[in-house]
Amino acid sequence: MTLGIESEAYDGINEHYIVASRKGKNDLAIIISLFLNNLYMIKIANKLKKRKIYVVEIGDTPTSEFIEACSEYMGICMKEYVLTLEMLAILAGINYVFDIFFASLLVNNYHKNVNTYIEVMKTEKNK
Repeated sequence: MTLGIESEAYDGINEHYIVASRKGKNDLAIIISLFLNNLYMIKIANKLKKRKIYVVEIGDTPTSEFIEACSEYMGICMKEYVLTLEMLAILAGINYVFDIFFASLLVNNYHKNVNTYIEVMKTEKNK
């Protein structure tokens, strides 16, 4: 949202929103799931894919159902670490991936983002 890109986060599926929204061709959904045999996450990915939304999965080794439902897969964790302190490294990895996405989008529209920042600072100064 900081970069002027409509974005939202959910911790579950909002089927009414998916069906009612006009999202599609240029949209991206990122699903984070530590266990990719999770049938609920596969259901979400399939619903999004039917709406022509590009689905990226971040998580453990995918099942064939998840591979079919998603457009891309980024593996970053392993089941044996979930109940140990190594899980902190996995969560840091997820944050790192999002930081890379953010930085890439920031650089991709650098001048627009700088101009927006200047505009916001001018508005704040005049208050």
